[in-house]
Amino acid sequence: MKLSRQWLQEAVELTHSDADLAHLLTMGGLEVEAIEPVAPPFTRVVIGQVLTCEKHPQADRLKLCTVRVFEDSDAAPLQIVCGAPNVAVGLKVPCAMVGAHLPGIEIKEAKVRGIASQGMLCSAKELGISEAAEGLLVLPEDAPVGASIRDYLQLDDTVFTLKLTPNRGDCLSLKGLAREVAAVTGAAFNMPPIPAVAATLPAPAGEPIVLAAGAACPIYFGRVIRLATRPAESPAWLRRRLERSGLRPIDPVVDATNYGLITLGHPTHAFDHDKLKGPITVRFGAPSGTDALTLLNGDAVTVRPDTLLVTDANGPVALAGVMGGLDSSVTADTREILLECAWFAPDAVAGRARQYGLNSEAAHRFERGVDPAGIEQAMEFVTALLIELCGGEAGPILRVGTPPAGRERVKVRLARINRVLGLAFDAETVAGLLTRLGLQFDCVDEVFDIMPPSYRFDLAIEADFIEEVARLFGYDHIPGIAPTSRLRLLPTPEGQRNRLDIARGLVGRDYQEVITYSFVEPDWERDFAANTHPVAVINPIAAQMSVMRSTLFGGLVSTLSFNLKRKQDRVRLFEVGRTFRHQEAGQAGAGSAVTADLPYAQIPRMGLLAYGSVAPEQWGATGRRVDFFDVKGDLEALLPGMQCRPANHPALHPGRSAEVVWQGRVVGQLGELHPRLLPAYDLAFPPVLAEIEVDALLSAKIPRFSEPSRFPAVRRDIAVIVAESTPAGALLEALNEARGACVTDISLFDLYKGVGLPEGQKSLAFRIVMQDTARTLTDEEIDSVTSGMIKILVDRFNAELRK
Repeated sequence: MKLSRQWLQEAVELTHSDADLAHLLTMGGLEVEAIEPVAPPFTRVVIGQVLTCEKHPQADRLKLCTVRVFEDSDAAPLQIVCGAPNVAVGLKVPCAMVGAHLPGIEIKEAKVRGIASQGMLCSAKELGISEAAEGLLVLPEDAPVGASIRDYLQLDDTVFTLKLTPNRGDCLSLKGLAREVAAVTGAAFNMPPIPAVAATLPAPAGEPIVLAAGAACPIYFGRVIRLATRPAESPAWLRRRLERSGLRPIDPVVDATNYGLITLGHPTHAFDHDKLKGPITVRFGAPSGTDALTLLNGDAVTVRPDTLLVTDANGPVALAGVMGGLDSSVTADTREILLECAWFAPDAVAGRARQYGLNSEAAHRFERGVDPAGIEQAMEFVTALLIELCGGEAGPILRVGTPPAGRERVKVRLARINRVLGLAFDAETVAGLLTRLGLQFDCVDEVFDIMPPSYRFDLAIEADFIEEVARLFGYDHIPGIAPTSRLRLLPTPEGQRNRLDIARGLVGRDYQEVITYSFVEPDWERDFAANTHPVAVINPIAAQMSVMRSTLFGGLVSTLSFNLKRKQDRVRLFEVGRTFRHQEAGQAGAGSAVTADLPYAQIPRMGLLAYGSVAPEQWGATGRRVDFFDVKGDLEALLPGMQCRPANHPALHPGRSAEVVWQGRVVGQLGELHPRLLPAYDLAFPPVLAEIEVDALLSAKIPRFSEPSRFPAVRRDIAVIVAESTPAGALLEALNEARGACVTDISLFDLYKGVGLPEGQKSLAFRIVMQDTARTLTDEEIDSVTSGMIKILVDRFNAELRK
């Protein structure tokens, strides 16, 4: 949105400098993006009239001119050499006299090809008011000779460029911006009233307007205007204001509608009335897609069924609220127009211009919402301007439909204002601020009952008005008081770990933490989780981030691939994050979050990845590639008492993977990456992956302190022969279940298969350590514990004691 200060000055009293006004507007929520002067500084440039124009005797492309630059016609004219192609006798043009300073130029009396030149005739480019110019800037015939060109063209002006947020469509006009300036500065709002234009033409016969889409267009105004003349162009003052507002002057009819748009913020459109056949109908595009329209810019479009149209008996004549059609447009031969002014619902216009690759000032405003109460004012304003520019007469306003439903009143509590803003306003102060906004309200018992104005769509709840009070009071004036509160250390159980403890433990084991996106490619879910029904993202930021992850494996393997491409041959990674899964796709794990509004589980997990050698390359040890048992050891350090049992997982090697069991339930997976996935991620050999529920890691208790015993420990080794298919972990679990109070440690230290043992059997040796803190254990107690454990292994696993 662009607007000049001089034009704004006509609607509101401006006493602040440009910089101060820009600061007030920006702090009031209307960001001023740029402040630009209309023209750069220059001096001693006046309006001159070319009296004579003859060929330069020494140059074919130069003209020798005499130019009158003083109001007194008897004053001697100046002799000026000019090379402009359009210089001619009688023209009134800018003339820089000797001593003038133009942008980058100082004018001095000089000889040009042997003839003295006492100044310079100027183009718009030389004055700095245009980037391109083909010749001299030709001024109207009534331009006063000798007058300053800065005063005549009103060049001592500034253009403000505002970057408005979508909720402030009410400020996309002179009226709206002036109203806002008056509110933030406290100045008087001086927008003059708009008188009605008397109707002198009869109303059209029949039913001229039909609304077939009442919700999208509840009210529509039309008016027939008969033009007396069609000037070639609009007057200079009108063209000047349009140009400084960022619009290009076209012809008087279009300029008048654009001027009304910038002045009041309500779009209007002019049809050639003689080209319209039958009644004007507002409807949506045909479901069959048969509606077609050639727009004013020459684009031929096929209309979609969700696009609102203005049609006549022959078909579409405009995309409602966006752009008119070429076939019904106003031309130089048009003598009678139908002026349209309607209210189109924002939802019916939003996005339509973008769908057709268009950009229009009307759509920009209708998408944000225009004032439904301003339709008649806009109609009268543009009608009066058209008659002023072209002459003629107007018919009555044809009103069809009713305005949209009014706004609901909002109650705003003074106590709530003070609580939210941290201030101590009284009711009188708040009432003064609301009055500056032009709001209608009542105040009873410090509760304001406010009617939101029809042009402020962004005011609907109490918080909106509290924001308005803060905005007008000035964010600069709200003291920055630091909050105070009591700081207490929260109790932290010594035996309970937190996520930071887990991360520190992994960092100490040579892992590095990564953070990857929770939304991933659908292919990752298929490859790493066999998940064909992942949680979909409603509005993904990219096609490859369209679903939520149900496993951390994808992000870890992708990060590994990224590092390998950058010559990192030894990689240790871990990530702690949430995974997502539909409830019907699998039961949520412990610690998951499930709500009625979000019918899926959010399960915090920790993922590990190890790739490359066990230790960095060194001279003192032979390199060995990391394997299943290395990562298993890392997990056991975090989750003491965990067990692994063979299991299949879609992303892991079928014979080199296991599920992690802790306290009787499956809490994760561990294994090598499946061979079928290695080529897809450019891996030479498989990494070892693990994934554990964070809830299990946090539930694992840290061992408590106990006083070391002063008495000697006793070790007994038990070696048994069992079937080769019997897991060692099952025996170890049985021994731990039967351990007595004096047993401090049970561990497996040997596995043997081969010579001396029957085929299909293996030998397992367990170390049992016994110790008491109060006395020395007797041989009878030691033998009793050892015999009991041997009996459990014999009875439960058919074990045979190895001798």
